[in-house]
Amino acid sequence: MKGRLIAWTLVALVVFGSPPALWGGRGNPGEKEKHLGEQVLNKATAYLHAKQSADGAWRSETYGLLKSGQSLTPFVLFALTESLSGNRQPDEEAIRKALGFLRIRSDPDGVLGRADPDFLDYPNYSTAYALRSFLRFGKQDDRARIGKMTSYLEAQQFSEEDGFKPSSPAYGGWGFGIEGRPTLSSFVDLSHTRRVLVSLAQVKPVNPKVRWRAERFLDLLQKSPQEKRPPLIPGSIREKPGDLPMTAGSSPRPPSPMPTKGEPESSQRPDMLFI
Repeated sequence: MKGRLIAWTLVALVVFGSPPALWGGRGNPGEKEKHLGEQVLNKATAYLHAKQSADGAWRSETYGLLKSGQSLTPFVLFALTESLSGNRQPDEEAIRKALGFLRIRSDPDGVLGRADPDFLDYPNYSTAYALRSFLRFGKQDDRARIGKMTSYLEAQQFSEEDGFKPSSPAYGGWGFGIEGRPTLSSFVDLSHTRRVLVSLAQVKPVNPKVRWRAERFLDLLQKSPQEKRPPLIPGSIREKPGDLPMTAGSSPRPPSPMPTKGEPESSQRPDMLFI
């Protein structure tokens, strides 16, 4: 229950921390709606600040995997600072403590989510948000850390360097970062791909090779007319005969985009794993 409360609080930050034009008032909301938005935003911010631990982390009170704080801390920090509007100023002490936690918990390569090798806390997701946090609030001493994070995230892309050819449906995407190098055990999904790309783009212009690979992955997901690859990974898992085709958002497996959504059922083979 408490985990869901934090999630809804973050949603409130995104909605009411957005420019007025995104509230549905066509850029000119009434004073009553504006005041309500400010109240919700202030309460949500106060709630999240109250949930910060003494060591600077935000931890789930519900989900065991998220209790390490490695993925939740950079995400909450980003949400809090992204929601600033008007005359609201960032809480410098909360930021200082959160960055201190991220520095301690990152490995020698600047990667978050690997403090406990038996319970990985979404390394690519954690590192992508941590990178954005250090870019926004880091010190001069963090420049080397930012460089390491950038190199790590670039190397986590499914590419030729790890045996993935351009013909592979996983080529150009990013996954969880379960292994030190990309493997199919890390899965591959749009959520991680999007967040990694956004963080890399804020460091510098995205490496042309990285960008080309990512565009190829997105072409597959968006069903580009020029795309001829099947959106499936052959031979990974055999579905039971008669199983309904799986579509985006309905997979019982770890989160993964399923670009076959909308295709005729006859085009979907049961002996392949949707990516």
